[in-house]
Amino acid sequence: MKRLADTIVSIHGQWLTPPFWEHRADHYQRKGFTVLAPGYLGIEPGEAGNDHRPPLLFISGSRDHILPPPVQRENYDKNVEHSTAVTAYQLFTDRDHCTCGADGWKSVADLALTWALNPQPGELSRAR
Repeated sequence: MKRLADTIVSIHGQWLTPPFWEHRADHYQRKGFTVLAPGYLGIEPGEAGNDHRPPLLFISGSRDHILPPPVQRENYDKNVEHSTAVTAYQLFTDRDHCTCGADGWKSVADLALTWALNPQPGELSRAR
């Protein structure tokens, strides 16, 4: 059977860093695939990196049932507890998980851009 591709790129999030993929990569490499698990910008392989990561803004929607506000808030709190890197949190009222594709998305995007240009830690406001 002909393969469409011979490279697998393992994408990770905040809690799945490149070391998470090591054993999984071995599995696919033994099957003849090239496996890439890129790290975070500015963090060398093997570094924990939590204090050296770029600023992080958690955006939460009050009607999000996929990552509800208490989950996002816990993620934010854990980051603040375990990292000195700039971390912030913003709760938007009446927004759900698909906020980037919903009416009013520009206000969310503008807030994120304004924050990214001058990142400040903490809760940005109670709710918008």
